[in-house]
Amino acid sequence: MRLILVLILCGLPMPALADGEKPVDVAIVVSYDRSESIDRAEAHTQIQGLIYTLRHPRFHAAVASGYFGRIALSAITWSSFAKQELIMPWMQIATAQDARMAAIWLRKFRARGEMRDGEKPAAGRA
Repeated sequence: MRLILVLILCGLPMPALADGEKPVDVAIVVSYDRSESIDRAEAHTQIQGLIYTLRHPRFHAAVASGYFGRIALSAITWSSFAKQELIMPWMQIATAQDARMAAIWLRKFRARGEMRDGEKPAAGRA
């Protein structure tokens, strides 16, 4: 009987955690296309979509409804094998405030990208 119990416990998923981190329901990496195949408007739409999601009450409710009530989220950009950029390190999101902080991080990246060619970000777009 003990052997069966040990085998069952060994088959259960065990969370891989960094020191001091809490378990999450899911870890998501969002990858944004920054290749020359998309224009500036498409690049903006990609980032804006995640910002919108992170601010939405239904997203907050979905996160809270998970077993652990939190997710981990990270974001990168890529344009080729040799060209990737980490734009948001791993963040745990458990509350609406956590999600808003992640949205702020992405908004800063978006603003930096929009200013890359000397442009200023449009007022009110955040």
